[in-house]
Amino acid sequence: MSRSGLKFLAVILSLAIVLVLFAGLDDLPRSVRAQIDSQRAALASTRNQVSAARQDVDRQIQADPALFANLPARARWPGEFDAATALLTAASGDVDQLSAIEKANRREDRQRAETLLSQSKDLSNRASAQAGAVQKEAAHYEDLKQHLPQTLADMERERRALDGFDFAPVAAAGGLIVPMISGR
Repeated sequence: MSRSGLKFLAVILSLAIVLVLFAGLDDLPRSVRAQIDSQRAALASTRNQVSAARQDVDRQIQADPALFANLPARARWPGEFDAATALLTAASGDVDQLSAIEKANRREDRQRAETLLSQSKDLSNRASAQAGAVQKEAAHYEDLKQHLPQTLADMERERRALDGFDFAPVAAAGGLIVPMISGR
């Protein structure tokens, strides 16, 4: 090929490279960038949710210390909130990596970005579920306290029903098991 032909091909090739760069054919897909932005917002929301759940449980404990004082579950709640916070910290690390990938804006990072998105979502969901479970458990004890008289009356009624039950037919059919249960 002649020298002028090579120059012409070099110019064409250079223009094609510039065109590819400006056309965004090597960029991270728009959908992945949108998911990164969405996950960043979701992580902030989850962080607020976990913080609010911790504050709610702390408020319930302070409002009624006698109710929560001897509950074994109360001793593990701070650890569970700390574990949820650790999950959010890990998710934040993933989002930081996603931000770096977004800034680099290379199509070849798409798979890594999708993997990090999946991990971050999973960690956020687990943190939210863990904090929600503690909050639900604390609310359960509050609810039990509010319905304590009715619950005790129901238990007493059920105990009396068992005391009045005639185990003779069951003992005849079942042998030795029933006398051990009934204490006879």
